[in-house]
Amino acid sequence: MARLAACFVALSVLSAGMDAAAQSDNSHTDVVDGPLVRALVVSRDRAVLSAEIAARIAEMPSRPGDRFVKGDRLVRFDCSRFVAQRDVGAADVEAAQKSLQSVEKLRSLNAAGQLEVEIAAAQLAKTEAQQRLFQSDVNRCTIGAPFDGRVVAWHANPHEVANPGDDLVEIVAAGNLEIEMIVPSSWLSWLAPDLSFAVAIDETGNRYEAKVTKLGAEVDPVSQTVAIRAGFDSAPQDLLPGMSGTAIFPQGQ
Repeated sequence: MARLAACFVALSVLSAGMDAAAQSDNSHTDVVDGPLVRALVVSRDRAVLSAEIAARIAEMPSRPGDRFVKGDRLVRFDCSRFVAQRDVGAADVEAAQKSLQSVEKLRSLNAAGQLEVEIAAAQLAKTEAQQRLFQSDVNRCTIGAPFDGRVVAWHANPHEVANPGDDLVEIVAAGNLEIEMIVPSSWLSWLAPDLSFAVAIDETGNRYEAKVTKLGAEVDPVSQTVAIRAGFDSAPQDLLPGMSGTAIFPQGQ
């Protein structure tokens, strides 16, 4: 948004000059475009994936810039210790099950009391809970992509040891793009959701149709501006998050 604010100031000066020139030249009364403001393309889906366990990073198959689809493995840890704990837990569960079965059989023969059965059942429940905990750690040994997208940056590297909470990889969705703009607060007198406009993107040189989706919750009292968001009428295939351009609103606003 800081980048947008700087662009807004520059464009405001440019727009003022254009307006003055238009007023002094009566031969240009047929103006097609109306108010202008800088626009930034962003993705609705962006995330920094973090480690949930303490382990060595075994591999990170997708490098910065690579594309991936939902479910692809982005990080794999060396989890031999967690797998071993899970196997020990599975053996403990099996032993507890057999112990309970044995006590229940003795109980049926009046050779054991109800208390022994309850103790054996409690021990089985305990080992099963431990096994679920071990399995939970094993499930965290890989991190899958939550959506289709691209890798923005690595915050860690293979062979490094990660701790819980450490940032590992930053990703952004390939689609689901929207537009962020900072506009004069005076525009709120005519801006409204579903208002159609065009946006010319610098990097592609093309114009795209869009509609206002959300108006900001507050006005900046110093700059007298407000943030707004818009969505594209159709999903552009040639745009990337971070591209910017000029939003061109209808004439006569």
